[in-house]
Amino acid sequence: MTWIKLNDNAPRHPKIAGLSDRAFRAWVNSLCYASEFLTDGLLPVAFLVTVPRKVQDEIIASGLWIDGKPIQIHDYLEHQTSKASVEGERRRQPELRGAATAAR
Repeated sequence: MTWIKLNDNAPRHPKIAGLSDRAFRAWVNSLCYASEFLTDGLLPVAFLVTVPRKVQDEIIASGLWIDGKPIQIHDYLEHQTSKASVEGERRRQPELRGAATAAR
């Protein structure tokens, strides 16, 4: 199991405060998806098809996602744990590897 880090003042940050409720939820879901599937902040089509294009555009316009192929979460690795770090910790602590497999 992995975790995301979310600053307690995130909802008041200028990039986030102006988001619609739907876009805020999609942004948080994107953080969770990237953490769970160890994408290092890249958002594959499998995730993006769950987010209406209007909402994607809103999040991109806010600067929280960077438009491209694939779309990526802005500064993801500056705030979240990288795939390499998670996998390294799982190798060091085999009980974590079992928990990650059981959760899927």
